[in-house]
Amino acid sequence: MFKYIFLPTTWLALALACFLSPSVISFITENLTGVEIPWEYISYGLIGTLTLIGLCLTYPSRQDVLASGGLIWVLAYFCLTALWSESEQYMRSKVALTIAIPPLMFLSGLVIGRSVASFRTLALSLIGLALMISIAMLVLGRDEVCNYGDEPGAGYQSVSRILGLGIISCLALIWIDRGWVEKASYTLLVVLFAFFSITSGGRVGLALCLAYGAAVAWFSRGVLRAAVLAVAFFGLVIFVSPQTDMWLIDMSESRSLPESLRRTAFYLSSASEVKANEVSRSLLYNMGWQVWSQHSILGTGWGGFPVAAGFGEDSGFYPHNLILELLAETGIVGGLFFAALVALVSVPALWLAHPRRTPFVIVALGFLAAGLINAMIVFDFPFQRELMIGMGLTVSAAQLARREQFDESSVDEPVHESEQELGAPHQSELVGPTSSDQAGSAAP
Repeated sequence: MFKYIFLPTTWLALALACFLSPSVISFITENLTGVEIPWEYISYGLIGTLTLIGLCLTYPSRQDVLASGGLIWVLAYFCLTALWSESEQYMRSKVALTIAIPPLMFLSGLVIGRSVASFRTLALSLIGLALMISIAMLVLGRDEVCNYGDEPGAGYQSVSRILGLGIISCLALIWIDRGWVEKASYTLLVVLFAFFSITSGGRVGLALCLAYGAAVAWFSRGVLRAAVLAVAFFGLVIFVSPQTDMWLIDMSESRSLPESLRRTAFYLSSASEVKANEVSRSLLYNMGWQVWSQHSILGTGWGGFPVAAGFGEDSGFYPHNLILELLAETGIVGGLFFAALVALVSVPALWLAHPRRTPFVIVALGFLAAGLINAMIVFDFPFQRELMIGMGLTVSAAQLARREQFDESSVDEPVHESEQELGAPHQSELVGPTSSDQAGSAAP
């Protein structure tokens, strides 16, 4: 166990866990030490250094080069569309973030996915963070941890995000590991994290879990597949239903309910977004469609949505939906480029996915699906960290499964006649003379 401490991938996994939700780890360390540590910058620097080391330790395969080249091509086109963007300040910020974050997240996922042990370290790190934030919510109270007292959206979505990643990590280890004790422990943690994720009021964790569960259940069999798919499907329908949103708003305004329940319903509904941004999510969706209809082929330019939609240079007014964001800012051309990239990454893994022979491939595909669904709900494109990591994991997991299958076929491969011609002993020479030969030699 101690040998893993000195591996670069171990520290890379820890840095990735911190970078996926830096506000959570900052809150934990500040409450424990009283010192405010800029974990986002520290973890980003560590990820860059350790990813470079991991890439240098192994020779890149053809699939690595092809997937990385496809990502660079897509990101280059996105940044190229900034030439006709109507924005200036937000455009420059978005181009810089697009160059800095998505490629590094993809390459780090590529390195982590080269072994199941490295992914297990990442999963355990996320579980540890989710457990610490759950204990903090229990001891300090939900309002303080989720930062309800200050600006809405400052903390509760990050808490929900890390709890959702903790649930995904537990489900992944349940799928990979074989011991019943481990499976039971991870199952209890799933229940604990789900409770705190719901009470946090954030929707990010719920979206991640539903998408991951649906993707993994697709490769299962029998009753489990039907049950999980049904729960995930109806959960997603309820999650995005306008009627559900109205029901949550009514709950938040009801005086007959406890204050804690009313506040949870408020932050799960769109009312919190209106209070934070003075714009509802449905209005952003409608504006996304309108901007795309006016710039259908090439889009309004990278980072140009806020200005084209009439919101000015405010970076908070993006469509909150990856499809609408890409169509509005890069047009149908950029949307097709990104769809081709997703197909390039996922199709080889889909061919190899099998619940018993290649469980790690299914886990990686689930992580990718969770990132895609999460991208349809929250965050701007440069901050879709789960999506980019999921792409890298999927590419490496497919290659790992292909190598394992090749090794198994090489062990079971029979001896060919060409090998016998080169001097390999015949089977009769190994087992000795047959009975017919003995009888012939005994005859006069």
